[in-house]
Amino acid sequence: MTAVQSEYSLWTRDPESEVLPTLAELGIGFVPFSPLGKGFLTGTVDTTTAFTEGDIRAGIPRFEQDNLAANQALVDHVATLARARNATPGQVALSADDVADLDATAARIGVHGDRYNEQHMRLVGT
Repeated sequence: MTAVQSEYSLWTRDPESEVLPTLAELGIGFVPFSPLGKGFLTGTVDTTTAFTEGDIRAGIPRFEQDNLAANQALVDHVATLARARNATPGQVALSADDVADLDATAARIGVHGDRYNEQHMRLVGT
């Protein structure tokens, strides 16, 4: 095996505790998907967003109205960092200080809503 792919972003940190250290130990690469939280962390999705039929986000608990509103604090912080660095939200993890700031903010704010609903979890595994 040369690489493992898994969702990984500010609001999906599951691989950090066991997967990443194991892969590093074995010399296996890691390919993250949805590093911007399925678009949410870019600031382009909010409580007024209507997902089209077939858009997976329509069935993800994190994209339910109440959870979107609660998770907005993380997006606002990312946007503030981006403006201060004259960057886009997807570019803010440019320095060790930015990464530490984002990590601390994500831990303090937390993530509201499950990563996937039960049906999706059966398809993707844990």
